[in-house]
Amino acid sequence: MAAYLLDKKQYRGIGYIGGVYEHGGVRIGGRRLSGLRRILEERGLYDPTVFHVGDISRESGYTLARQAAREGRLAEAMLLGSDEVAEGALEAFRELGLRVPKDVAVIIYQDIQTLESKWPTGTCIEMFPDYIWENALALPAALLLRPLSPVKRAANPSKSSASPLFPPANRRRSSPPPSL
Repeated sequence: MAAYLLDKKQYRGIGYIGGVYEHGGVRIGGRRLSGLRRILEERGLYDPTVFHVGDISRESGYTLARQAAREGRLAEAMLLGSDEVAEGALEAFRELGLRVPKDVAVIIYQDIQTLESKWPTGTCIEMFPDYIWENALALPAALLLRPLSPVKRAANPSKSSASPLFPPANRRRSSPPPSL
């Protein structure tokens, strides 16, 4: 997404308003933040003054966006790290008279399918968690219900009886997609 915004949309800079949640070994939001930072660093475009990190909440999005706008620390395009953060940030922009996308372009990392925004302006990166969970639950059931291949027996010279020969599986693996 960062490459698209820089190469195709030709934004001169991308900033970030988002949150990171850490508790009991679980970390949410860190990969999208570090991924965006890495891409911008590789292109020599990373500006830490336009990266604003707090909690993953509407209140944090509001506070971070309001402070960043008042201090003139917004990039031409701002990636809002979650739906909740976006709700607060967009409210702050509206209160300050900033027009989206004329004054600041907004890209929302949408990760809650059921959250309806009262701010319809902005580009969304949809994560489809409902789709992922539906398929994660359907896959084991499909594997259990499919017909099994017959087990073939092959002669084993070291043993007196034949041992099972399982058909080989051809599996193609690919790298995980880059994260933002």
